[in-house]
Amino acid sequence: GLEDGATDDPRIEGPSDPTSTQISGSVVLHAAKTDAMSVDADASGAPSPGDVLSYIVTVSNFGALPASGVVFDDALDASTALVAGSVRSDRGTIEQGNGAADTQVRVDLGTLPSGHQAVISFQAQIRSNIGVGVAVLNQATVLADAIPPLLSDDPDLPGRQDPTETLVQVPEGLETIPILSPLGALTMAGLLTLWAVYRLRRPRDLLGEVSRGRSARS
Repeated sequence: GLEDGATDDPRIEGPSDPTSTQISGSVVLHAAKTDAMSVDADASGAPSPGDVLSYIVTVSNFGALPASGVVFDDALDASTALVAGSVRSDRGTIEQGNGAADTQVRVDLGTLPSGHQAVISFQAQIRSNIGVGVAVLNQATVLADAIPPLLSDDPDLPGRQDPTETLVQVPEGLETIPILSPLGALTMAGLLTLWAVYRLRRPRDLLGEVSRGRSARS
């Protein structure tokens, strides 16, 4: 009978080498964007109007091939304003973002080899006229040759391409606005306050706000 034995790839030296087939590689890009508060203008300890946010974006190539023509684009949320001169990148050329009149960020990263990454950072100030309880959303787009546009992802959220979200705190003094009118009706200012508390606190805190409003009326 035939004896059991291992096969051999004749292209490789040795008696029992496995036969290997190289599969053509691909470009696999990923862009992770994180946020942090870099300037706490009102010393509240949480993001609020006038504060400055810092964004750090890491663009990585996890594929087997280099990514060519890589461009990073970021149009900021309307609730924020780009801090001129704050854009930094450890690779490529900053084309937009550091000019006095620039309102968005654009970095030409060129070619990103396999296993390499580029780190881009910039700052944005929360506008003073932002609405109560508004979430600031920021999401960048990464373009490259031969692949679809890629959206950045917030690593703190479960999805694969979630915008980076920053909840803005209720401005100091807002919670002193009367929740109820003398006749017991919910005021417009009170409605806005309740909405802000709902967005930024636990739902059970709503009962405390209403109770304080009734106490002030009695």
